[in-house]
Amino acid sequence: MSHCSDNAADRATGALWERKFQLMMVNQGFLVTMHQLRKSGSAIAVTRVSGNVKAFTLPDASVWDAPGFDAEIKHKDPTSQNTFGLEEYRLKSLVAFARRSGRCVQYVVHDYSRCPGGTRADRKSYPESQIEHWITADVLDLYSNRTDPRWGTSYVNGQPKRVPIHYWPTSLWVPVADFLESYARAA
Repeated sequence: MSHCSDNAADRATGALWERKFQLMMVNQGFLVTMHQLRKSGSAIAVTRVSGNVKAFTLPDASVWDAPGFDAEIKHKDPTSQNTFGLEEYRLKSLVAFARRSGRCVQYVVHDYSRCPGGTRADRKSYPESQIEHWITADVLDLYSNRTDPRWGTSYVNGQPKRVPIHYWPTSLWVPVADFLESYARAA
């Protein structure tokens, strides 16, 4: 199956790993809201900008324990160049939300290359969620370290579309466990 060929299956996979993130956060003792679960469209926040109503796509989850952070959640493995990508339109929306809200916004990846299994398909379908498989990066740091995007295919309004995608080396991500430890110290 090629990339962006089955929106329903891809949404179901996304929802599964969003629920697993939610459970992981709850098991760590956090209060969390999942914005995308059981919704057909994106969760948005709206405001007026220069007299026009402007919608911001919200991150997938909010962790409410002070000082609070938000998470855009993906289930993927690194590219062959050892990078992770994010669509430019999503990056810009997450950065605008982080700046406007003053909240920490993390790009959280369930990196299935860290899962056991003999093949990529085995690792991708590995059913267990272990905190060691999750990594994160601050979207403002990613934005500061962005390079020219490359064109790739992604879903836009449920349809495959060619869009600019930014890529960063995996070295910019840290284990979620390390992030949560520093987050707890800062609270």
